[in-house]
Amino acid sequence: MSQVLNEVLNGDSDSRRSTNYVDLHGALASLCDTVNMKLISGDSDLVSDFETKAKKICEERELSEIMKFGALVLEAKEIVKNHRKRLEDWAFSSSDDDDDCCIM
Repeated sequence: MSQVLNEVLNGDSDSRRSTNYVDLHGALASLCDTVNMKLISGDSDLVSDFETKAKKICEERELSEIMKFGALVLEAKEIVKNHRKRLEDWAFSSSDDDDDCCIM
């Protein structure tokens, strides 16, 4: 699960301007959220295990503060939301230039 979360936290880049990519990351973030809400929060052993995984993710990413797994999930969901918005903005702005790209 930490690898899934880490993948979403990687965010986006110009080379990933694809609705499929955003949809996949949205689904992965949703999966992490479901695991966090349904499984982890109800089992104290899992809480400890996933907080350790969250700490490792934060250290690997050299974050200035150590975040709990649930906070990382919220961050991942925000990254997906922002990526989706940028993708929509990019698609909208590129459609404005359609007349410029065609020979009439």
